[in-house]
Formats: sequence, structure tokens, C-alpha cells
Amino acid sequence: MKRRVAFLVALVVVGAVVVWIRLRGTTPSLSDADSSQVVEWSGATMGGTWSVKIPHAMADEEKLHKRVADELARLDSLLSLWHEDSEVSRFNRPKGVEWISVSKDLAEIVSVARQVSEETGGAFDITIAPLVNLWGFGPAQSGGRNGVVSAEAEIAAARARVGWRGVEARVSPPALRKARAEIAIDLGAIGKGYAADAVARILDSAGVKDYLIAIGGELRGHGHSASGAAWKVGVETPVADVQRVLLSVELKEQGISTSGDYRNFFEMGGVRYCHEIDPRTGWPIAAARGLAGVSVIHSSSVRADALATGFFVLGAEEGFKKAEEMGIAALFVTRGQGKFEMKMTKEFAGPVKR
Repeated sequence: MKRRVAFLVALVVVGAVVVWIRLRGTTPSLSDADSSQVVEWSGATMGGTWSVKIPHAMADEEKLHKRVADELARLDSLLSLWHEDSEVSRFNRPKGVEWISVSKDLAEIVSVARQVSEETGGAFDITIAPLVNLWGFGPAQSGGRNGVVSAEAEIAAARARVGWRGVEARVSPPALRKARAEIAIDLGAIGKGYAADAVARILDSAGVKDYLIAIGGELRGHGHSASGAAWKVGVETPVADVQRVLLSVELKEQGISTSGDYRNFFEMGGVRYCHEIDPRTGWPIAAARGLAGVSVIHSSSVRADALATGFFVLGAEEGFKKAEEMGIAALFVTRGQGKFEMKMTKEFAGPVKR
């Protein structure tokens, strides 16, 4: 669902130096500045990269770094379809319909996913894995079916295996149950947000007050940058191969997530289809619809991650109405006549830095 390359970049102020962070591929780095007091860690997880930036020296840095890296490796082994032996990959293999004991993390993330699915009328749906694979956006695939549009019969067969009510979650004791043995889940639209929250909990427990976390395209900022100001991040102009900030926002103990249509897609018959798939129709979202991306700011990164996808699938009008009804900080970017148009909820307007 969200094998997305988000149109987020972080515009991080470190002293008087602006640092660009191109996410979904590279990690944060300082340039042309004295970085001796800045702590930076990075690595790979869930088919992408992660990084943590702390704007000051700290005690037991090596030990804390290991805790963070170990936690991300653990979550990767549970939640990622990039590993055939991950817990979610094993759950996806056809079995019966009885309750299956799982990790607390998997039970929690599926529980949150079901809640967001209900809130968005099924626009967000982790059981979308059959459609993701059908359209060529799975972990083992390069993205897109080389311009081949799936046959209606194929789409109908895959859709018959999709439906968010098809998997139940029990947090205590942690377990999942399928309505049908062939149900398969894809946590690509929610897992990285969950991981960002998990890393934040580790840093909080260690007494770290100031940090910026980036996991794939999910950002979470707490406290202040080295300048003493809140962390500033930029929503990138949704154009492929263009690194330009559309607007910047401040993160105060919050995460931001974006779903867009312009990084991972294929074209057929003059129509561009992106990796975001509507589970209600079985079809990838077409760029002709006009909505280029949705950004969500939330105190819970896992909810920001899932809601950004849900709102994007709902579309510019229905998605915006739903965000307003829910009181969610959301930005909708649409393609206008030769320019991009922005529409934001009142909750999103507060963090915007003009």
C-alpha cells in the first residue's frame, strides 16, 4: 500500500547552517559546520534507511546507539515483508482461522491499523498485500508492472482476498486471527511510523530531550535543534528529481508522514499509476485525479503514517473533509493550472513556518 517514496525532506537548522535531508534513500548529514557536538546515527531497516540526530554530546552514546539499532533490527525481523522469515511474512502463509500467538508489537500495530481502517471507511487497509503484489509493488518487485495494466479478472480475484475486517487483533495476550486462511497483510504504510515511536520511547527513557528521528519517510522531532529552536522540516515540492521545499513546519513532540504519487509509479496509455492502491477498487491511484500528496502531523507517528495513506486514497475532497471531521493536522497538495495548490486543516496551519 505504501511502498511510497515520500515527498518529505527535513530542513534542519543546526546553528546557522541549513541541512537538507533527502529521505527514502540517504541519511542526514552535516556539511560546512562544526559537527563535533552533534550525535548522528544511521543504518538500514524495513527496506530503507533510518537516522537519529541529537544536537549535543551525551554520555553513554555508544550504549544508547546499540539499543536503538537493536530495536530497529528487532522490529524489522517482526514487521517487514522484506524478510521472508519475518513474523508478518510467516503470518501471511496460508494457515487456519484460529487465533495465532504473535509478538506484542504485531498485535498492537494491527490493532491501530484496524482503527484507522474504520475511521477512513476502508481507504486504509493492511490486508491489501494481494493487490500490492498484483500491481508489482511488492518487496521483491521493482515497482510497477512495466506498463502492463492488470486484467479485471485478476483485480477481482485479488480484491476478493482484501478487506480490513479480515484480520482481528488481540493485544492481551497478543494474537491475530484471519477470517480466511488466504488473508495477507502489508505493513508498509504503518510500520515505519510504529518504529519511529519505538525509537522515541527509547530516547525518552534514556533522558534525551532533543532529537530528530527519520525512518524512511517518517520524521519525528522532540525538543530543540542546536539553534535552540524547534526542529523544522520541509514538505517537498511533489515533482520527481526536484529538491525544493514547498513549505516548512515545526515538530514539537510530533511525527510527520507524507503519502504522494510521484516517486514510485508506472505509465500506461498516457496515464500514470502510483504505488498507492485503493483497496476498495483494486486500482492504483491515477495522477490524473489531481491530488499529489498528503502530509499528516500527529503526536503518534504510527497514526500519522496510516492516516496519510488513508486520506490520500480518499482523495482531495473526501480526504480533506474526513481530516477536518477528525481534527487532524493535514496538508493536501493538488496540481492546479501550472502550479501546486495547498489546502490545510486549521490544526496543520499552527506548525507552519512562513
